[in-house]
Amino acid sequence: MTRALLLLVLMAGCTSTTSPPPSTAVRIPEAKGEVDPATPPPAVRQEPLVDPLDYFVGSWSGRVNGTIDTLLEVSADGHYRVTSEDSSRQAGCELSGRFSVDGDTLHLQVAHSSCSVESIGSTLERTITSRNERNFVVVSPDRSLTVLYRRRAPDG
Repeated sequence: MTRALLLLVLMAGCTSTTSPPPSTAVRIPEAKGEVDPATPPPAVRQEPLVDPLDYFVGSWSGRVNGTIDTLLEVSADGHYRVTSEDSSRQAGCELSGRFSVDGDTLHLQVAHSSCSVESIGSTLERTITSRNERNFVVVSPDRSLTVLYRRRAPDG
């Protein structure tokens, strides 16, 4: 009889159960509402991208270090022209080329220069320190030049 009891115990240990042990059971909550699969989710609304160049397009009166008056003209295709008139401090000159904006930095690629200090082929970098709809201020990397630009009316 001990043999039969042993066999019965072994057979009981080999039987499988249909439910998982309580430690591994997963409870799936019921859905709180009905979902209509024919209705697409709402579209994500995106604001149109704005080209940073757009702000600068137009004519700007500039004042370098509070003493030299300049005129900056930026076209929609990214070309610029900066002119200054003769003054008691320096002869007038003109710079022109490609204008681009990268974050808070203006890049002025010099294609033409009648100014003695700027070389054709160089790129001037100016950091924008402040800006609103009517004016902006830039400084040179060494902070020796500060230029305040004021937007000019469309008629000049």
